Amino acid sequence: MKRIFIKQTKDGNIMLMPGPGDGITSFEVDDQMYITLKKEAEFYRINEGKIEFDSNKFGLTYPFLTKEGKIESLKQELTQTDYKVVKCFEAQMVGVLLPYDIKDLYEKRENIRKRIRILEGK
Repeated sequence: MKRIFIKQTKDGNIMLMPGPGDGITSFEVDDQMYITLKKEAEFYRINEGKIEFDSNKFGLTYPFLTKEGKIESLKQELTQTDYKVVKCFEAQMVGVLLPYDIKDLYEKRENIRKRIRILEGK
């Protein structure tokens, strides 16, 4: 778990802040959410004291895709990194150094899966 500090702007966007201050809210988040917010804070908002995914902002960023198209696009992102997972597995099986940072790879792929689940309503 990590403690993060977030400031919500007048237009509803959130910004990660380096520490406490006026208008800044503190949250405890797991490592995955911390990484997600660092990379994609623009798709999140604070609602009733909780951080939540804002599908409307996501839709504005990718307006040319239907909901199904967004899901398919995210699934293609997963497919494009499948080979990295396989190479890491093979390297581990024979006891050699992993060719990719497996933790970073897992976190990125898990973030994509999370966005797919949100879009699918799961």
